[in-house]
Amino acid sequence: MFDYSLRLLALVLHVATEKTRDASLPHTIINNADVREQCSRIFSDADDDVFRISCAYWCSVMHRTGLLLLNEYPSLPVDALVNNSRNLAEMLYSHLQDCKSNAATVVGINDPLYPSHLRAIHNPPFMLTVCGNVELLNTPKVAIVGSRKASAHALAESYKLGMILARKGYTIVSGGAFGCDIAAHKGVLSTGITPAPAIVVFAGGLGNLHPRRHTGVFRALRAKDSLFISERLWRTPSYPYDFPIRNRIISGLSMSLIVMEASERSGTLVTANLALEQGREIWVLKGNQDDVRFLGSNALISDGAIPFQTANDWM
Repeated sequence: MFDYSLRLLALVLHVATEKTRDASLPHTIINNADVREQCSRIFSDADDDVFRISCAYWCSVMHRTGLLLLNEYPSLPVDALVNNSRNLAEMLYSHLQDCKSNAATVVGINDPLYPSHLRAIHNPPFMLTVCGNVELLNTPKVAIVGSRKASAHALAESYKLGMILARKGYTIVSGGAFGCDIAAHKGVLSTGITPAPAIVVFAGGLGNLHPRRHTGVFRALRAKDSLFISERLWRTPSYPYDFPIRNRIISGLSMSLIVMEASERSGTLVTANLALEQGREIWVLKGNQDDVRFLGSNALISDGAIPFQTANDWM
């Protein structure tokens, strides 16, 4: 049975890590029986709709939750919940109001909607903000990633693979970045399927979609009822260090990761390594052995990733 108080605890723990991008609060806190029991009492008088809870209430329960966690986990950096509860409460309250205004919702780590693949990684987000068709979370998902300055071959195959997989019933997960990511999602849009089976995971909040040059594609995806996801609060801009943090969600959501092109020093390799740590299947589009744009791809194949020649070949 779903425990509503644990959703509130997840939101409190999440906002405690937001400013520092600090993943040092283990998600296993949520499984501590004593913490669960005491949080049930702390949140016993909470409104049954998180979007109606007042800022003053959030401030009170953050302070009390902080004291509880300091007692249970004295070595963890949870003092901000006690010493900075007002500011954190205002951040969370503002985020929830923005979600309400934009038809978005929040999914805590213990919520039935939270993807089981993602929950199983070693550092899952305490909370996801989602906007769009949440039913896509229950579909078979494949991540397609690649270079931002990809070759014409990789771009064409990314587009084709997005189109083919969408027609086969898969949901395409990516980061909406330049190059292979957005090409795959354009391939999904080309099918005309509604809802468009695409999930875009953003490094910043959903009020600051990046890159802005893809605003037209993002609007088209939203018009087709695809799904946008972020672990950041609504108005949070994306910073360079947020992208590798975000990538663990891209791979964590998916059963397989398809690398369309990766150079020797590529952010795509970061995602591939995360996927390997998470036990995901890695597929790599083969490229010219002498093309520097495929050096990282070739290294992945040498390390055991599964090679394929074309989008049709992958199927």
